[in-house]
Amino acid sequence: MKTTVPMISVITPSYNQGQYIEATIQSVLNQSYSNIEYIVIDGGSTDGTIEILKKYDGSLKWISEKDNGPEDAINKGFGMAQGDIFAWLASDDVFETDSLQKAMDVFCKQPDVAMVYGRCQYIDRNGDVIGECPTEPFNYEYLAVYNFVAQPSAFFRRSAYEDAGGISLTLRQASDYDLWIRLTKNRKVIYLSDFLSSYRLHYAAKTLGFHDPAVKFEEYILLTLKYYSWAPANRVYPCCLYRLKAKFFRFPSTIITIFSLIYATFEYIRLNKGIDCRDLALIPRNIKKLLFGWELEDAIKFHSDNLIK
Repeated sequence: MKTTVPMISVITPSYNQGQYIEATIQSVLNQSYSNIEYIVIDGGSTDGTIEILKKYDGSLKWISEKDNGPEDAINKGFGMAQGDIFAWLASDDVFETDSLQKAMDVFCKQPDVAMVYGRCQYIDRNGDVIGECPTEPFNYEYLAVYNFVAQPSAFFRRSAYEDAGGISLTLRQASDYDLWIRLTKNRKVIYLSDFLSSYRLHYAAKTLGFHDPAVKFEEYILLTLKYYSWAPANRVYPCCLYRLKAKFFRFPSTIITIFSLIYATFEYIRLNKGIDCRDLALIPRNIKKLLFGWELEDAIKFHSDNLIK
């Protein structure tokens, strides 16, 4: 009796990324895993993306129409999807050749696993590797202080996604983080030490093209208060720092840093109604992030010459 392998549905939200989308498409279609449903949801691109999509008619499904951003496109794509396993890949990122096979091996062997994620490289606009996205083995409590799940390297069961309520359409910068918190609570998650994807850094991308980084940390704080009843110090400090940088950008950076620490101290106490013991336990682990950067900002700082559009 022939056994049917599970289907994985990959969604690509797309808008005016014609320079990169063909590499994204090929990274999906050239996977070693065979049972793939690939759907591209385009927001009405005008840069040649449609011509590229037409080249792959028959190999993928696609639509192009005005939408309300990538979250809307992802939600629309998963609504169309028929697969047992879900993933999404931005129109400028790429999978490693055997990424889907590695993820599916885990899902097939461990039916109780809700999500699998792995390591991820940073690449520049030319596709050259310029760093590694910080990831680490799963810990639900530590997810409150650090988003260590690299989105393009994450795969999850359709059932877990639907039970979690899907992706939020209201968040501007932290929709994937919000999904990880909801989807992984009380569920089994597996971390793979293999590189599963590459995340392209360039200034036309949503993450770097967004001009108010304080909003991202405001959303992080909103979510950690909601799900953990906690505003972690390493979320509060950069939020306060970026707020002051935006308002007093002509001031010397040293002055802004000093006032940010004072501001963050009062904001932290206000949000937490005192000192949360969870922050005290994390002081050794977070001190480097507080002093030298956090998440994507490190890669931007050290590779800015490669990121210019």
